[in-house]
Amino acid sequence: MLPVTFCKGFIAAWFAAFALLIGYRLLVGRINLAGILTVDGKTFSPSRLQLLVVTVSGLAAYAAASLSAHSLLPIQNDLVGLFALSHASYIGPKAYRALFRNNQ
Repeated sequence: MLPVTFCKGFIAAWFAAFALLIGYRLLVGRINLAGILTVDGKTFSPSRLQLLVVTVSGLAAYAAASLSAHSLLPIQNDLVGLFALSHASYIGPKAYRALFRNNQ
């Protein structure tokens, strides 16, 4: 067995074990997700929902494309732009409030 083949298998097993551990801890409640889509644990936040959906769906699309190609593909500029726009629409209003609400 070539060292490269061994390393690929080891890295794949490592990521699979890591994903299983995170999934298990999510299921048993050791990772707390309460309030992930709310502001201050009370008010629903649509901007947090869109950030979560765009991030997870973008990563899933990239992972699916890479798995079908049997290698890591270069990250497309469209995906980087989508992530940048999503994060800017989440952080932008927060930055505006932090900078200009206190000055009034």
